[in-house]
Amino acid sequence: MTSTEPVHFTPANERTFHGVEGASYVLPADVEEAKRLHAGEGCSEVWVCRLDAQHDLLKEVFDNRILFPPVVLVGDDAVLDNGTGTGIWITDLRQNVASSISLYGVDLHTRLVPSNPPVNTTFLPISFLDLPAEWSNKFTLVNQRLMIAALTRENWKQDIREIHRVLQKPGGWAQFLEISGRVDAPEGEADEHADWFTKIVAALTGHVGLVQECYKDIPGLLRDAGFANVVVEERRVKLGKGNGLVGERMLHNVAGIFEGFKAPILKAGGFSMVSSDAEYDARVAGLVERCNARERIETRWYAIYAQKA
Repeated sequence: MTSTEPVHFTPANERTFHGVEGASYVLPADVEEAKRLHAGEGCSEVWVCRLDAQHDLLKEVFDNRILFPPVVLVGDDAVLDNGTGTGIWITDLRQNVASSISLYGVDLHTRLVPSNPPVNTTFLPISFLDLPAEWSNKFTLVNQRLMIAALTRENWKQDIREIHRVLQKPGGWAQFLEISGRVDAPEGEADEHADWFTKIVAALTGHVGLVQECYKDIPGLLRDAGFANVVVEERRVKLGKGNGLVGERMLHNVAGIFEGFKAPILKAGGFSMVSSDAEYDARVAGLVERCNARERIETRWYAIYAQKA
């Protein structure tokens, strides 16, 4: 395969969301979202024909790594994956660690995870903002990815306090992977298509209380919570088929993310920027066309990790 498939547009009223009272997560939690996240169990043959997916793509962007800090997992160490989604990160990690390592994935719902995981893998439908009391000092590593669409500023503070509590002390590691929340034209330039999506994401995140550029806040929150050795790695990925296979695949992934935002944006009234499914879909299609033509529009991704002092 040398190219991705066209973006699939699903009517906003046909998407399934978490539906948990008090949750702020604005991306869907349905099979369509599983198709975007990874090619695996529960995904259609059509999706399997697409090139990899978000997990493998981000792994490639970050130099074929899913572990960022210098952590060595041995013996009876335990690892926690917050917001596990499809469980794909745990599934990948499990291929490279001893079977004695205990792997836990938590999410508000576990409808997307494998139905029969190995004995060293446990998926639980709980909030990572309120982890079990008995988990204090339990984990060698906590992984968390792409919660830009899930957490308010106060949630982020609680999240990092909980991670600090459940990590082994001293020395446990926390790692985060986040996107900037913007679509960027080259430095000093503007682009109508990129700017439109940056603005409507800002409107949506502001409306529901999320933090559009949470990667900027995470390092300070980690230090405030008692972490040391905070490191931030940035990767800039230019979008579109003129930027190689990674650029083409990332454009397809980002278009899928924006397609997932459609339902909450329209539910909120469109912020005087969009009024219908068709109009929104045309915006997404226009961004894809623009990125393929211009070749210099980019997204920025951040791996952030720190050690419990």
